[in-house]
Amino acid sequence: MMSASHGPGHLCPGHPSSGATPASSLSPFPSRHEAQRLEQEARGRLERQKILDQSEAEKARRELLELEALSTAVESTGTAKAEAESRAEAARIEGQGSVLQAKLKAEALAIETEAELQRVRKVRELELVYARAQLELEVSKAQQLAEVEVKKFKHMTEALGPSTIKDLAVAGPEMQVKLLQSLGLKSTLITDGSTPVNLFHTAMGLLGLGSEAQSSARNAAGGHGHEKGLLLQSSAVPQVFGSSHTVP
Repeated sequence: MMSASHGPGHLCPGHPSSGATPASSLSPFPSRHEAQRLEQEARGRLERQKILDQSEAEKARRELLELEALSTAVESTGTAKAEAESRAEAARIEGQGSVLQAKLKAEALAIETEAELQRVRKVRELELVYARAQLELEVSKAQQLAEVEVKKFKHMTEALGPSTIKDLAVAGPEMQVKLLQSLGLKSTLITDGSTPVNLFHTAMGLLGLGSEAQSSARNAAGGHGHEKGLLLQSSAVPQVFGSSHTVP
């Protein structure tokens, strides 16, 4: 800002610079007209400076607002980016956790399935071992019972002797029944091995039809004579199939 007053000898803008100096300019005080003009010029410069200052201030304010907006945008962008990155990282961690959980579940299921298969195989093996042991025990028991029966019958036949067995073969029915009862036999078939056995008579005897039914059947068949192979059975002892013994 420029001052409106001027010292002596100072030339104002627009002041005539000719060599001739008017009488009024030589006065130590400027004229009223000159003072007004200088004041107006000062006011004009002041207004122009004020306008320039306002323009500069407005420009600076606009730049400040732009910088603030840019800063806000950058801050918002950074915040949004940080939030997006955090959400992406959380999703990645959650996905990895889900994959790991599924993998662990699959491994646990595989281990459980393998353990169940092992248990089933072990149970089957134990069942097979038990069944095999039961079968071996049954076979051994049957063999032992058979050996006992064979030894018992052998001992009885040895105790009777060949002569007693011969007498038994030729003895009458009552004597045969008594001998059988004394031996504890329920039924027996004695033959000499050379005479064929009449299977019809044998079946009749095993069915317990008695001597009359046998005689009737023999008469109906043609009246065969007395055979060497005799069917001996006790009417007082119940008949049991599968327990008859054949003595040669």
